[in-house]
Amino acid sequence: MVFEQQSDVRERQIRVVLVECKGLLGDLIRNTLDRQVDITVVAEAQAMELPGMLAKAQPDVVIWNSDDGDGFLGGWVEAFTSHVPAKVFATLEHGRAGALWELRPTRTKLGELSTDLLLETIRSVTR
Repeated sequence: MVFEQQSDVRERQIRVVLVECKGLLGDLIRNTLDRQVDITVVAEAQAMELPGMLAKAQPDVVIWNSDDGDGFLGGWVEAFTSHVPAKVFATLEHGRAGALWELRPTRTKLGELSTDLLLETIRSVTR
């Protein structure tokens, strides 16, 4: 029965990509995630590597160590959504298929950062 429980945990792995997670805070984030049986870090990247890597990694959550407040990450999301309508019809497979994307970025202030808050947030957004 223990084997079945471990198998269930592996099937429900939360896939995480770390972006710009370096230095002391990056180490703390990585070490915290490494100790969790239900969370797997599938890739680590710098901001500029992210677009090409996301499709390959297919994460459930991206943790972005954006230590410049709303600077880069906030500006990136706002710039993208300000020039693109909330609904985008995309052609795929060289025009043989299509998809409707609904772009709804939201931002929720979480308060003072702690390892408990990090883990609670990762698990809650993947439920």
